[in-house]
Amino acid sequence: MNCTGPLAAGVKALPDGKKAASHAQAMGRFLANPRVTPEGLSVPLLAATREAVTADGGEYVLAVADWSRVNDGGHASKRDRLQMTHATDVGDELQSSLLVSAEDGAPLGVPVQDLVTAQGVWSSCADTISPKVSSPLDELSERMSWLEQQKFGPRLVHVIDREADSVGHLRRWTRDGQLWLVRAKGNSTVRYGNGSMRIDAVAKQLGYTRERQVLCQGRPIQHWIASAPVVLTRPAKPKKIGADGRRQRPVPGEPLKARLVVSRLYDEAGHLVAEWFLLTSVPETVSAARVALWYDFRWQIESFFKLLKQAGHQLEQWGTGERGSPIQASADRHPGLYPGVAPLCAADRGGTSRPAVSRALVRQADEGISPCYPLRLVGWRFHTVRHPRFP
Repeated sequence: MNCTGPLAAGVKALPDGKKAASHAQAMGRFLANPRVTPEGLSVPLLAATREAVTADGGEYVLAVADWSRVNDGGHASKRDRLQMTHATDVGDELQSSLLVSAEDGAPLGVPVQDLVTAQGVWSSCADTISPKVSSPLDELSERMSWLEQQKFGPRLVHVIDREADSVGHLRRWTRDGQLWLVRAKGNSTVRYGNGSMRIDAVAKQLGYTRERQVLCQGRPIQHWIASAPVVLTRPAKPKKIGADGRRQRPVPGEPLKARLVVSRLYDEAGHLVAEWFLLTSVPETVSAARVALWYDFRWQIESFFKLLKQAGHQLEQWGTGERGSPIQASADRHPGLYPGVAPLCAADRGGTSRPAVSRALVRQADEGISPCYPLRLVGWRFHTVRHPRFP
């Protein structure tokens, strides 16, 4: 990597080591330049995200949120390591929001990220460090409010995994007028019909409709969908500890109307491959099948974290002149994550070409098979392709 004068102060040692720790340390020095604030670094990312959202032109945009941890157990000189799950699990926690097209699942950009350390929270939307919030969902609530204030144009639908199955936060987001889609736990209780029951029990009483056939690892899989209106009446159970050192009591709240969407995948033998319970405040004008597909688009943020951990800290590989570089390959697959790199890669190739996965979609369409979408199965295996836009 060739460093200019202003950057040389940040990169005190060239990141040419072979170990991941050396890359991470070099990246830390690069970002520690006192003349550049986190908010300043995020300005071009936010601008590129706005352009991508405008170009997408959809009625909705998905704001996918998730957390990713970096263990710094072997980096004893790092003084701001956060103790996460146990005494030896120390490091940082990256909290990100990735905007994704609701039409085809394409990533549009990363407008905001928070890094939680033992000292506090560094945010891309603030110049100074802030005190650590009480829980990840409280931090997420603040980040969601900030995203809503940006006025991107389309309605945001906040898509979150099972960590967000917290009725207290769902009530808060609904009061704030935010749309949400979360994966629910099977043992969570809701009011359905004339009684209260577990979500997995409700799922057994619903009638399912076959929506499409997809391919998973070369095998045809049948996708079945069911939905029903439910009401959340259970009290919130905050994990916060009061001033007396005791856990706070459950907090009752108003009944919260929601829609339960159950997504099931069956193989050719009729065996259940996977099942998801989804709760959403999205209007009924959005079909249950589309809601289920939106949740599958959530996997894009997992790919984003994987890219960061594999190549994001290797500064010397950020160039795009050499064909086959990791960032070029990442830009081909995820242009929304690298808005400045994708045009350079296209120019280097002498034009824009559709990736191989798109050609696979065309073959599937010719054969009468519906396009694939990400399937999270045992062993973290998944099959991801670029999704065709909804008609």
